[in-house]
Amino acid sequence: GGINSSARKFDIIRIFYGYNTKPFMVQLDSDGKTNDAELIPNTNKLSTLSWDISQSTNIFEVKFKGDSSPLIFGISLETEKGIAVDNIPIRGSSGTDFTKTDMDFMKAMLSKLNAKLIILQFGVNVVPNIVGSYKYYQNQLYNQIQAIQSALPDASIIMIGVSDVSRKEGLNYTSYPNIEKIRDAQKQAAFKAGVPFWDCYKAMGGKNSMAAWENAKPPLASKDFIHFTYRGANLIAEMFYAALISEYEGYLEKRIKPTNKQVVTKIDSTNISK
Repeated sequence: GGINSSARKFDIIRIFYGYNTKPFMVQLDSDGKTNDAELIPNTNKLSTLSWDISQSTNIFEVKFKGDSSPLIFGISLETEKGIAVDNIPIRGSSGTDFTKTDMDFMKAMLSKLNAKLIILQFGVNVVPNIVGSYKYYQNQLYNQIQAIQSALPDASIIMIGVSDVSRKEGLNYTSYPNIEKIRDAQKQAAFKAGVPFWDCYKAMGGKNSMAAWENAKPPLASKDFIHFTYRGANLIAEMFYAALISEYEGYLEKRIKPTNKQVVTKIDSTNISK
């Protein structure tokens, strides 16, 4: 439950594979019948295979067969039109892992996915490590954004800042003292790279807001004072979406309005003396 009905509709299955040293068979069965079977030759790069599938299909299976296991990087369920949203959870990450990966492969994958907007949301995992300055983190994040920009120059990037995190001090839960320093480091990294920043901490209500969210009825945050409940996550999403669309509407207004004063001069024969 809770998934938008449009997310359940798809008419294309796409398989991402590659770097297989030997050929392999791939077969698509839908509702117990074989739709298609293909022999995939060996390849030394990222490749895709697409199949159309009827929306009336109830159950489908993708079967692989070969002498050595093929490398399957993902199966995507898509439509021809609309917006596809991929959520990639990297648990425990502070957002500094992109430069550690194979950038050529990431470039190929983002290109095949036709990614046009990349939203980065990190910071909570940096909070427990309290240090005097987060300049190192700012530099790391800037390098990450630059790496993504070089891999996909046409894509837009938005950075969502750290949310509030609370810890117990005496009998009360209060914000970690370094939250705003981490938020500022993220903001500076984003601005230096020329990408917009959305301040999640401020949107929540700033200092000690996580405790207020946990105390809400029903709760908007979990009892660890770090993570949101499903209801809280939805609220954050709605706030971010409202901010994004507000900025976009402002952009459209500026784009449509004429920039120069327009002068129309009318001349007709009645004004000309004989």
